[in-house]
Amino acid sequence: MVDQAVHEAEEQHAHPGPRVYVTVAVVLGLITLVEVFIWYLPDMSAYLPSMNLEATRPWLPAAFLALSAVKFSFVVLYFMHLKFDPKVFAVIFVCYLLIAASIAVAFIALFHGFYFF
Repeated sequence: MVDQAVHEAEEQHAHPGPRVYVTVAVVLGLITLVEVFIWYLPDMSAYLPSMNLEATRPWLPAAFLALSAVKFSFVVLYFMHLKFDPKVFAVIFVCYLLIAASIAVAFIALFHGFYFF
């Protein structure tokens, strides 16, 4: 009985093959490389004095939050198989994710002020 239910669940949606997972892993690695580049970007102003790269420093937290959200989405969609589940689960997940992000931003603003952004 249980084996039949598991078999029916597997037939409803086929999991992607290793190629998809390797592609997602490569994309995650590339995003990580972009994050490392962004981290060292303000320090490159000493080597490129004609460019005002130090001005990018205030935008670092926003850039890292955005890139982290993209990486988090890839992990949840593919490695946790949310992409292959019914859409109602994705909607529920995104709603709670937005609530959690709003609470995090509120705490940052409360304890560090709005100059963080």
